[in-house]
Amino acid sequence: MKMLPGAAPLPPHKINGWKGYSYDQLLYRRAYVMARLELEREQLLQTIQTERQSLTPLGLLGHVGSAFKYVNWGVLAFQAFRTMGSLFGRKKK
Repeated sequence: MKMLPGAAPLPPHKINGWKGYSYDQLLYRRAYVMARLELEREQLLQTIQTERQSLTPLGLLGHVGSAFKYVNWGVLAFQAFRTMGSLFGRKKK
């Protein structure tokens, strides 16, 4: 690709006098695009595989385990309000 001084590189079809890509350039560009597509496909498959592994019983157990901290905070808050209610509430006869 021809570089113009002091400017960003232009695509070949924007340069005056461009005669098109050579056969070797076309082969290179095709190989480059195919390699990029293959890498993106592998990344997508890896993401899908990771998501599927989190849906296994052991993966779900990890999600349940992380939810326990919220349950603990809820129980603690309930007990605190119940204790405060009995301290400041009406006295039973």
